[in-house]
Amino acid sequence: MGLPDEVARQVDLEIDIKLGLHDLMRKGLIVDGEWYINSILYGASYFFHRYREHGVKAFVLHHILDYYEIQVKRLKKTVRHRYATGHLWRPFYLADHWVRCLISNAKCDILCILGKYEEAEKELRKAWLHYSEAVANAEKEPKWGPYKTSLESLKRYIGENVTEQVSITILNILLKTFDEIESMLELFPNDIEWWP
Repeated sequence: MGLPDEVARQVDLEIDIKLGLHDLMRKGLIVDGEWYINSILYGASYFFHRYREHGVKAFVLHHILDYYEIQVKRLKKTVRHRYATGHLWRPFYLADHWVRCLISNAKCDILCILGKYEEAEKELRKAWLHYSEAVANAEKEPKWGPYKTSLESLKRYIGENVTEQVSITILNILLKTFDEIESMLELFPNDIEWWP
């Protein structure tokens, strides 16, 4: 993603130590498979003013990697007994779909704020495809996950929940960052038939 090492280190340091944003992540940034829109807008705005575009990218990447790690650890516990021998890929496969779903949901929210409803609806469909794939291959359906099922519910959610004011520049950087992360994820197969 072309992040300077120093910016990535500083953003990690601020999130992990100085700002206590990990508590924000666990309690209010990513909750039940959903990225709370005000939290991402606040964080993106804060790091944009400190480090410009690289700060926003580092902020998003930090939390997505943490979310991926949390999902893999959680899923390892869930599937440990049944899949103790072989199928060690399963937690990674499922976590990959949860992360892709999370990214599509965040893009939906941002596109909806920008008034790009047609694009938002496409992302909403992608989110549900990843959610459905993860649920279909999980041992049991999780009690949590994306809850926006239509463009109308997405518009309503945005109208009721977005209070943080962020510039169009920051919203576009967020979209670009999510697109770059999706491109990186495409380097890894997410088709269950590929996995041994």
